[in-house]
Amino acid sequence: MSRRVLLLGEYGWRNGGENSFLAIAPSLIQQGFEFVAAVPAGTEFSTALAELGCDLVDLQLFHRDQRKSQEQIRIDLDQLVRSVQPDLVHCNSLSTSRLAGPVTRAANVPSVGYLRDILRLSAKAIQDISEMDQLVAVSRATRDYHVAAGIPAGKVEVIYNGVDLEQFAPRSGTGSLQAERGIPTGDRIILCVGQIGIRKGTEIVLDSFSRLAAKDPSLQLFLAGDRHSKKQEAIEYEKQLKATSASSSCSSRIHWLGRIDGIPNLMNEAVLLLHAAHQEPLGRVLLEAAASGLPFVATRVGGTPEIVEGTGIELVPAGDTAEMCRVAQRILECPGEERRTARELRDQAVHRFSLRQCAEKIGNLYRQQLGT
Repeated sequence: MSRRVLLLGEYGWRNGGENSFLAIAPSLIQQGFEFVAAVPAGTEFSTALAELGCDLVDLQLFHRDQRKSQEQIRIDLDQLVRSVQPDLVHCNSLSTSRLAGPVTRAANVPSVGYLRDILRLSAKAIQDISEMDQLVAVSRATRDYHVAAGIPAGKVEVIYNGVDLEQFAPRSGTGSLQAERGIPTGDRIILCVGQIGIRKGTEIVLDSFSRLAAKDPSLQLFLAGDRHSKKQEAIEYEKQLKATSASSSCSSRIHWLGRIDGIPNLMNEAVLLLHAAHQEPLGRVLLEAAASGLPFVATRVGGTPEIVEGTGIELVPAGDTAEMCRVAQRILECPGEERRTARELRDQAVHRFSLRQCAEKIGNLYRQQLGT
């Protein structure tokens, strides 16, 4: 007998949290869970969920470009729960967990929430999130942070995100990207993938690349991702990044791709990924790079140390351009180091971050809450 799960998704775009759920959804459906997805209608997330056979409900947290009050959102969620009559509610983010916690508690419906962020929270927010029956943290660092903030430790289980080991796998580059962009065949691609936002530290990537490129004219930088935040500080940050890029002495070797498909192929074309996040609960792009056997230089923040745990892979302090350049140069100048790092990362992905492991653990968590 299938069990109905109401999925609450705050955003319509596909970033780390959305892609992480989409990656395990087919397995959860095979395990007998039927999803009703409450997400913004007419978006890339809703389209992808519909393609998986999920029933859709339009969830709008904004009205005329203004976010609804917390009280109104909870009234809407209460009506939604009463209408859908789910066996379980799955909140795909910290924000939806906070909004739905009191609602699911009052309705006596089992609930599972996700902690995918490391953010400072008010005492009231902690109280609301703690109303969820079970919380999933994407890393030990994320769990420890929220437990220290006051969420009961017994409610939080660490389940690492899973990565598709077939879609993201070591393969020889085809050279198609170089041909498409008119780049000399012998040039090497450094990659940066992620949403454009202050937290991602893209300014450190640009600075690091400029220093590396000054010594090696064969290097090209490709940045994939766009900005979602409409806050003025985020808009100004993007403008400053683009201005810095345009005024750089190696501006012709810096390529802004925007939001693109084909990230697996892009990783196979690159020789190195730079990830300069100032905070990162568990970077999905790092898991994808690991599965692709793509060496990366990343910052020692949040859950990132857990990705390379037990390996000799070196992480760098956040905001430290000199250290990022030092580690990147060591990999770029030593083919043996590059191959060793690639093997270690792929092994980590296979043994610790597979989709199968993640989906089985989430399915077991659902069944525990349902008492089956």
